[in-house]
Amino acid sequence: IDELLTKHRLDGDQARAPRPEGAAEWGSGTIVIVDDAPEVRLHARMSLTSAGFGVHEAESGEGAIDLIRRVRPDCVLLDMHMPGMSGLDVCRMLRADPATGDVTVVMLTADGKAAEKAEAFALEADDYIVKPFVPRDLVSRITAAIRRRAEAPL
Repeated sequence: IDELLTKHRLDGDQARAPRPEGAAEWGSGTIVIVDDAPEVRLHARMSLTSAGFGVHEAESGEGAIDLIRRVRPDCVLLDMHMPGMSGLDVCRMLRADPATGDVTVVMLTADGKAAEKAEAFALEADDYIVKPFVPRDLVSRITAAIRRRAEAPL
């Protein structure tokens, strides 16, 4: 893990891998990963950068809000359970702010309870992924969520 962390060390809060052959079919936008677990952020970052996405990271809900407003990403991958401000709180704030209300939000959780999933969708999350995730599934679900939101009627 230390070698992987060193190899994929970020300059500031962004990493972008060269777009691999065929990446255009998956996406090339910007993603903000918000999770308090560094290993989850690493796994998601490696999965998304290898598919051609630009990635920014935040380790808390509080830090995510300013980053999201500054970066204006195509998608926010948001852990539901974090100390302090939860992912649900962040989602609620994003949807209430006209500057971020239309960003694609994909919730990420280790707990797949139906009530939690319903709450995420009630807050207009675009998708809900249970950890641990398979890299290809993460990329395809995020790409599909971005596409659905872009194609949704206003």
